[in-house]
Amino acid sequence: MKPTIELQPGDHKAQEVVFLRFGKDQELIQAVKSLGCVRWSATKSCWYIVKDEFKLGSVFEAMKKHAFLDYSALKQENRPPVVQTKTKPVTLKKELGAESLRLVEDFRLWMQHKRYSASTIKTYCEAISIFLAFIGSKNISEINNDDMVDFVNQYIIPQGYSFSYQNQVIGATKLFFREIVKSRIEIEKLERPRREHKLPNVLSKEEVASILNASINQKHRTMLSLIYACGLRRSEVLNLKPKD
Repeated sequence: MKPTIELQPGDHKAQEVVFLRFGKDQELIQAVKSLGCVRWSATKSCWYIVKDEFKLGSVFEAMKKHAFLDYSALKQENRPPVVQTKTKPVTLKKELGAESLRLVEDFRLWMQHKRYSASTIKTYCEAISIFLAFIGSKNISEINNDDMVDFVNQYIIPQGYSFSYQNQVIGATKLFFREIVKSRIEIEKLERPRREHKLPNVLSKEEVASILNASINQKHRTMLSLIYACGLRRSEVLNLKPKD
């Protein structure tokens, strides 16, 4: 089994650092040295990287063949900060004009005819209504892609709405302008937001040990240990044979 490197935040010589703690292993020491940014602390008896030079992705990529990384102690420190926007959200026009109301109703009837689910019809009609309320008095046939960019930057983001909500609005807009309205908006150029990438919640060694020791059944404990040690799926463990 590969050794484990524990990554822990700390201070050393008045600097914020990340300590790399692992058992004595000459091969692993050489691999750690290859990172180029590590230093040895005689007082702490371990290797460390100055926090300004530390990049979790780079360390993981360099060490994945040599050791497991336990960075549970860093999960709070390395969580990307929440960006607080100072943009004040625009005030939407409360009532749509007669033409907009007619088009939204046409959109609802078209989706109903196509047998869209009731929840999708409701969500899409609401999304289009909000977008048209943001546009205000501008003629619908004059709406273009820049209006959608403004809508995202001046309304969706300042309101703190999620990327999935933005995705719904884009989907509704594409369908609405393709099937109901013939305008200057270029459907194929309306880009959906990039999918969110969230770091997984990594369990500490103590938490893993608690899970493995929770079962009093030797077979179940063995299965859990195999899943953890080998990175197996449940189905893969269930299908293991003695020859494996």
